[in-house]
Amino acid sequence: MQLFYSPLWSMTKPIFLSEEESRHCVSVLRHNTGDLIYVIDGLGSKVLCEIVLAHTKKTQLRFIEKIETNQKPSTLHIAISPTKSNDRIEWFIEKACEIGVGKITPLICQRTERSKVNLDRWNKIIQSACKQAQVLYFPILEEAVKFDKFILSCSKTSYIASIGVSAKLTEMKKSDKDLIIIGPEGDFSEGEFNLIRKLGVKEVTLSENILRVETAGIVAISQWNS
Repeated sequence: MQLFYSPLWSMTKPIFLSEEESRHCVSVLRHNTGDLIYVIDGLGSKVLCEIVLAHTKKTQLRFIEKIETNQKPSTLHIAISPTKSNDRIEWFIEKACEIGVGKITPLICQRTERSKVNLDRWNKIIQSACKQAQVLYFPILEEAVKFDKFILSCSKTSYIASIGVSAKLTEMKKSDKDLIIIGPEGDFSEGEFNLIRKLGVKEVTLSENILRVETAGIVAISQWNS
């Protein structure tokens, strides 16, 4: 059954869908007053609701019951350099949600070709992808951060996707605080690699082939989840 998103729901007060969700519910899917639909909040809740007022701008719902599920939030954090092409990084975000990721941080490196990201648009992609994939816990989308600042906060469970190293991500012991860092097109600069090695952040390989940024991100998530 189609899922709808409402970040604020209550057992005792009316629940309202946003204009975008209302339009999709009423105009596209042709739901009417009295129909039952499922609503999620992106924080793990899934509730069954009845449509009290089918309106294309502000559909009103009534809570019926909370649905128990076995889903758990992903603990994987991916920091990834935005690609020059918006389509490619947005494809990564969509697929990352479908596969399962807990947090995404846009990472601005010296060779990053796009330093500004549209977080509002990315959040809409996350919302849409999670609804489609029936993912109840939406990944957290962080503000873009510069590499030099971000790398200083990395822990022992942080891994840098690197080319030409022997250690493989698949050989690393999985934890609930893992961070995988994917660099930009053109890779990290010499200065950034010097900082990585000075801080002792573990370098791992994802493939024998040279991968695009968005491909590396998907491979990393897939390997971690498996």
